[in-house]
Amino acid sequence: MPKALDVMHAANACAYKGDWDGVRSYFHDDLVMYEAESIPYGGAYHGHAGHAELKKKQEEAWTDNKITPIAYVGDDDHAISVTRKTATSRATGKPIDAHITSWWKMRGDKVAEIRVFYEDAAAIAAALTP
Repeated sequence: MPKALDVMHAANACAYKGDWDGVRSYFHDDLVMYEAESIPYGGAYHGHAGHAELKKKQEEAWTDNKITPIAYVGDDDHAISVTRKTATSRATGKPIDAHITSWWKMRGDKVAEIRVFYEDAAAIAAALTP
């Protein structure tokens, strides 16, 4: 079984190139992704279609989106990343500069669950709300 951290690095390498099919190849068919309920695209997203729906909502919400890796830790079954996100809200023109932590849980050799935690979810929601 691949280590979760190796899978996170490989999936993120695809994401940084914009290869979303490559990213989804690391995801379990019944993946569940959780975003903070307090932001406009918050909630639970299920499976590959859910991931595609979330990415579409994020692309509609932000422009000039940049994710910079800060730190990664993990073992065989879990991986955690801390990243810095800079972007500009399409709805308001407000910029953000925030740290985001993501927790990934494996099932077999695929990612089964992702939970995203924002340094300041209220600031993210404020930037996105006209």
